[in-house]
Amino acid sequence: MPDPADKTPGEVLDWTMRVRLVGDRFFFWDMLRWAFLTGVAVTALLGVVFVSIGRAKTLPFLLAHVWIILAGVLCACFLIALIVFRNRYFVRYRLDQAGVSCALAHDSKSLGSAAGQAAVALGVLTRSPAAAGAGLLAAAGQEHALFWKEIRRIRAYDGARVISLRNSWRTVFRLHCADADSYARVKAVVAARVAAAGGREEGRRSHGAPGPRAPPTAR
Repeated sequence: MPDPADKTPGEVLDWTMRVRLVGDRFFFWDMLRWAFLTGVAVTALLGVVFVSIGRAKTLPFLLAHVWIILAGVLCACFLIALIVFRNRYFVRYRLDQAGVSCALAHDSKSLGSAAGQAAVALGVLTRSPAAAGAGLLAAAGQEHALFWKEIRRIRAYDGARVISLRNSWRTVFRLHCADADSYARVKAVVAARVAAAGGREEGRRSHGAPGPRAPPTAR
């Protein structure tokens, strides 16, 4: 097993994790943050447009519908997580010289694609923006990848064995690790390569529930 601090160019970490959805504070926080930021952006955009054309009186009614739709999208996403994914999904992570990536694995990949397409089709047929939005989110969340130079900050949650990868303004995705040993190993490799690319680690977070179990393998 290679040393976690080893910076040899050929080292690759590749592992698959079973990650809980509803009930996981990271999933819940990410969904709330997405809804809030989307709502704020839409509110600001509509506010500028409607005020500029002298229709400010109709703005509150329209914004109420926007926030109701966002709430519906959130509820639809939670239902998809509970019913379609049975409140868990499998993610395959890969760390190599170029960067880090994650993608849905096993049955979660086919379930995610099918659920996304079905929700979009249902939203179009029923004229439901909430269902269509949830479907687009499910389809868009199947795969992510970052070059090391794109990661500006990392935030480690030692208790939960989770590492958040951030670009210049947001968390792009998170690495879930199996146990204390594999977490320390992944954290050391990520920290070293992000630092070498000009990024940094934020203050250590120790709180959080233990994560799932499935050790990464080196190749």
